[in-house]
Amino acid sequence: MNTLIQLIDYYPVSSLLIAATNHKDIIDHALLRRFQVTISFEMPSDAELDTYYNQLIQHLPAPLRAITRIYHTSYAEARDSAFTQVKTMLIYQLEQECTEKTLL
Repeated sequence: MNTLIQLIDYYPVSSLLIAATNHKDIIDHALLRRFQVTISFEMPSDAELDTYYNQLIQHLPAPLRAITRIYHTSYAEARDSAFTQVKTMLIYQLEQECTEKTLL
């Protein structure tokens, strides 16, 4: 930790240093004091996530819109979850079609 603090202390004044963490509560306060500005991002509310999910799936065929929505998560994780479910449904549909063709 001391090495990182020293590197920050000697960082050129004319430069911009940006850091990010999901766990600010476990960062040493001596390190946090080196940053002049702190920006916090809150998780989206359930209503905001519902709006986001609706936007993600609005152009999909109706059967592919039947996803399980997860909440108390980030937009990125919500998108990944939704698209993973859609891909799984597509693969299942394609496998069913191939099986039906094989049986004919």
